[in-house]
Amino acid sequence: ITLFRRIYFEPAVIPSSMQGMSRMYSVGILPMTIPQKASSAKRKYLFLSLAIIVCGLALSVAGWQFTRQEARTADAERFARITDRLMGSMKDRLLVIESVLRGVKVLFDANTVLERKEWESYADGVLPQVEQYVAGLTYIERVPRERLPAFLAEVKAEYGPDFTLPPIGDRPEHFIIRYSKSFKYPPGIGLDVAADQTRYEALEEAMLTNTPVLSRHTFLLLENTKLPACLLYMSVYSKGVAPATPDERRERLQGWVSARIRLNDLVSDWDDLSQKQLDYEIYDGRDKTTPETLVLNTTKQLVAPAMVPSIQPYVQDGRFVGFRHIDVYSHGNQGWTVCFVATPAFSAASSHAFADSILMSGLIVSVLAGGLVWTLGTAKIRAQELAEAIMEQFHQTEAEARKLAHIASRTNNAVMVVDVASQVDWVNQSFTRITGYTPAEAHGREAGKYIIGPKTDLAAAEEIRKSLQLGNP
Repeated sequence: ITLFRRIYFEPAVIPSSMQGMSRMYSVGILPMTIPQKASSAKRKYLFLSLAIIVCGLALSVAGWQFTRQEARTADAERFARITDRLMGSMKDRLLVIESVLRGVKVLFDANTVLERKEWESYADGVLPQVEQYVAGLTYIERVPRERLPAFLAEVKAEYGPDFTLPPIGDRPEHFIIRYSKSFKYPPGIGLDVAADQTRYEALEEAMLTNTPVLSRHTFLLLENTKLPACLLYMSVYSKGVAPATPDERRERLQGWVSARIRLNDLVSDWDDLSQKQLDYEIYDGRDKTTPETLVLNTTKQLVAPAMVPSIQPYVQDGRFVGFRHIDVYSHGNQGWTVCFVATPAFSAASSHAFADSILMSGLIVSVLAGGLVWTLGTAKIRAQELAEAIMEQFHQTEAEARKLAHIASRTNNAVMVVDVASQVDWVNQSFTRITGYTPAEAHGREAGKYIIGPKTDLAAAEEIRKSLQLGNP
């Protein structure tokens, strides 16, 4: 009883290292347990992981928006460059046609009377330059009604006595085709073009302004097929100083030279120049984009009629759309309007995919970084939990061992501690008193020597030996 009273009931003396903890208990603050520490650390790492993911997502979205805006700006500039290239190609071709007509006009100025052979010789020489998109060259003569008999006689002298004029009506003056050079198309000699309102308006404009004028769209008939076309007219005046006023121009007008332009062929190089990145719709008139004014289109469904024309390109239904005007040879509200529409090939050549890749990469990196921080943090917590659990178990085992050693050192019975090889590792004082062997003498010897004597129960000794071999209590 005295033994146990000394161990369990003597007043405990608090070590100085634990006095602070004693004060903690006294004011109600308890130290954190291992699960509490782990839970707190996990919350910290969870917050850190989420913060990394949120910041990464925010940066990724910001980078994506910036890159996408830059890509859209670059696409708008590329769209404008392509449309400039296409419009420049058309204007260059029209300028070539104009130069050919000016050459014909110079031919008339250089000759008092231009004969048919001279006309055809010149036309044969210049048509190969423009035959890719010009159907033919024509000279239209202005013929007052009272001069019709003399004009018919001149034409019969050039084309033969069987030549006759088609019905031309009773207008005060006629605009009759006298010379024509065409590829595959009917020449139309003797045709009064003033009967066609579209042509008449363009001829009047060219006469009064003394500038080249492009007509509204018309059609060319080839093997019963109507092909969209237009005509470029240039006035020819009688010799002398160029007339300065509209009245002088009307009085001195001799006729017109014209070129019949095939619209399909005029823009035949647009697909190559744009690498099929743009479709187009061409309308007759400035900003008159209706199905009735449509001249030519490559779009599967008309786009311009549902939109307000704007030179600045903008995005409509996920694709760039822009409008341009062809008014180099037009006056007033005449001219053409072209609506350019980006194709999937244009979108494929843009850098939007790079912006999307930045967003996806940022999302993936953010999630991976957050997951890595969480994984490493929780792994560290688990390692700390394991280490603290081992240390706690070690301290408990050590305390228990000290307790047992204290008990063993105070008992009157002989106590031995042996290792796995059944050799003595430690003995108490009672062992020395009973056997006469000191701890130094007993250490390292086989324990069986000390438990067998003359009066030992051999069966019990055998059982102890087997238990020692098997490591059983």
